[in-house]
Amino acid sequence: MEEKYKIPWTHEAIQNQTFIELLTNYWEDYYIEHPLEAKKSPSGEVVFQTGDPLIDKWEQELAMGLNPDLTEGFSSEEKEKEELVKQNLTKLNDKLVSLEDIMDDFSESYG
Repeated sequence: MEEKYKIPWTHEAIQNQTFIELLTNYWEDYYIEHPLEAKKSPSGEVVFQTGDPLIDKWEQELAMGLNPDLTEGFSSEEKEKEELVKQNLTKLNDKLVSLEDIMDDFSESYG
């Protein structure tokens, strides 16, 4: 509390709080600093319950340090569209890099 509110424990604002209020503040701060702890079951497993099994699976994978496949729920048609978009973005990025090289050459020639 001293660190959070920048007041000493002897301050009236803290001294007037009940034990339940102090305990609530402690656990709120703890779970803000350790958000995964709030999601653990008694066995220590992280449990997510968003109501969507796919999102829960992704959350679980993230908690384990894995990179989930966010296209997992896509249909084959949606995956094909996604791949086309990636290819087009790669081509566009290559053109931009090429244009930057041309501009650098131009500025060096006339600089």
